[in-house]
Amino acid sequence: MADNALGRFLRARREATPPPSTAGRRRTPGLRRGELADRAGISVEYLTRLERGTDRSPPARSSSPSPTHSRCPPTSASTSTA
Repeated sequence: MADNALGRFLRARREATPPPSTAGRRRTPGLRRGELADRAGISVEYLTRLERGTDRSPPARSSSPSPTHSRCPPTSASTSTA
């Protein structure tokens, strides 16, 4: 585990993301792993493995994540009917 750039990036982004305003007092800054895993649509265990560097290859998604998980508004292409 000499170089874990992905893990460092994930942890830095998790710590920089503000928690929900209803979260109350926290011992550490940012989102909890469970909150980030829920938003990303992955398990907490998998996120932990990525942060620690024991699993360095995130899987390719066969379908795009739902707008609920990505917290992004749907694009016009995803809302159009064919």
